[in-house]
Amino acid sequence: MINRSHTPALMLASVSIAAASVSAGPRDVKFASFDIENGVVEMTNFGTETEDLSGWRFCSNNSSVVLRYSGASGFNGVSLAPGESLFVHLNNDAPASPDAIDYSSLGGSLAPVERTAYSFAIYFPAANGNVSFGNGNLIADFIQFSFNGFDNTTANIRTDEAVNGGVWSGLTDWIPVTNFSASIDLIDTDAINNDSSDFRVNEPCLVDLAAPFGALNFFDVAAYIGLFNANDPAADLAAPFGLINFFDISEFIAQFNAGCP
Repeated sequence: MINRSHTPALMLASVSIAAASVSAGPRDVKFASFDIENGVVEMTNFGTETEDLSGWRFCSNNSSVVLRYSGASGFNGVSLAPGESLFVHLNNDAPASPDAIDYSSLGGSLAPVERTAYSFAIYFPAANGNVSFGNGNLIADFIQFSFNGFDNTTANIRTDEAVNGGVWSGLTDWIPVTNFSASIDLIDTDAINNDSSDFRVNEPCLVDLAAPFGALNFFDVAAYIGLFNANDPAADLAAPFGLINFFDISEFIAQFNAGCP
């Protein structure tokens, strides 16, 4: 259960301890998963000590909206015990659960999640209790993904701080996603200086369209033909997206022949 404490002395003590070291402590809190489709970020404490998140703040950027920050007091009184996760619902649809919160409850603003290019960071406060967003040594964790891993010089506005602070590998290192990527999972939970290979991108099986699900056969082909003839968006598998044509048929055949994970 996520602990909310409103004892100022305990908050200040935890902030001071967190700011004293960036090799452990606050950097034990990592983005364990990023649900792109549903807009849910999972923060997990992989350390052995409880981490007080008071004063922690998000920074988000996409290909056109940058430098959006959560509120300075949004995480006050929130702590993560070892092995505990907190699910932040960016679309403000959190269920009634002690381990889930709406982003809106944190205050501030958010750059909308997009697959074109997106970067997301969580900062912890310095010894004075404030967050300096230009100081990469205060970044607890960072992630950036883009369509096919293409570099984006707008969404990476905070990536240089992440690189300088030692939590990300390079300015042009993006986790490659597609228009259909469902979520991203952290697979190397020990690394601090992450790169795109430390994550797994989860792709749905877009060609498994009919029962029996889990097996590709003629029924899936027939279902796709029906979707294609109906000009259904589910048949739009390839660029140019928004136009259903021969390229979508070709992509269906390629994915069908490759099989599903």
